[in-house]
Amino acid sequence: MRSNIVATLAVACFIAGCATPPMTEVTRFHLGQPIPSDSIVLLPVADRDGTSLEFRSQAAIVARDLDAVGLHPATDDRSGYIGTLTVEQSTRIGAPKSSPFQIGFGGLTGPVGGGVTVPIGGKRASEVRTNLLSLQIRRRSDRSIVWEGRAVQEIAADAPASALNSALPGLSKALLENFPGTSGQTVKVKVAK
Repeated sequence: MRSNIVATLAVACFIAGCATPPMTEVTRFHLGQPIPSDSIVLLPVADRDGTSLEFRSQAAIVARDLDAVGLHPATDDRSGYIGTLTVEQSTRIGAPKSSPFQIGFGGLTGPVGGGVTVPIGGKRASEVRTNLLSLQIRRRSDRSIVWEGRAVQEIAADAPASALNSALPGLSKALLENFPGTSGQTVKVKVAK
């Protein structure tokens, strides 16, 4: 009976851990003045192709969240704002992690119990993906920067949510949550897709 309860709790914790969205670090900068609602056109950084399907689908995700904060998507050169969008992913080797498989031995004798778990297999290197969304907003009239921010998320490369197209909606929501946000402060945001 006791082992059934422990097994059920272990499975519940494992499932809850898998369902928890990764944390996103968000940093924003602005002049501390209101940013009036207006139209905005999104462009890629200078070395990227703004006509590619990849950029257009990424821009559409961010444009939806910008629209929700009062910066309405535009496609012409008469918009009030110009947004420069950077979306990148990099991979690095993370800390070694133990095998996910373990064998447990234990017993309960009176008020004192004991147990040992032994991992099966050695430690293996893990890959970590870093997903980045960066946005700079300038006034079209004088090209002055009124807001800029970045959202960064690190996640295990083998997690389903590590793919850039899966991570981007959460990054965009985190970046524009409570827009314009506190200037110069890095906050951790947990946002589901």
